[in-house]
Amino acid sequence: MGSAPTSTESKRFLAFQNGHIMIEIYTDNSIAIDGKKTGLKVTQNQCGTVVYQPEPYKEFQLPNKRYSLAHDKPLSGAPGRKQFEIDLLDLIGALK
Repeated sequence: MGSAPTSTESKRFLAFQNGHIMIEIYTDNSIAIDGKKTGLKVTQNQCGTVVYQPEPYKEFQLPNKRYSLAHDKPLSGAPGRKQFEIDLLDLIGALK
């Protein structure tokens, strides 16, 4: 894992803290944990929430098709950001 993007690369768009872990999503869709880039990105489209590795491009399957990254308990019934955090950390652990 490298350093988080600098302000010239992109700005932090979203940040959540799960216990002692800080997950940050930047405007270029990159994901950082505790200030270190994971090499993964996240986007949301008509198909759902997509976590991917940009080069070489590879998508990773998460347990849920769509997550709300803005709410813990969204009215839509989709899993919220806490569940996204759990599933993302599980994915990263499995990739190591």
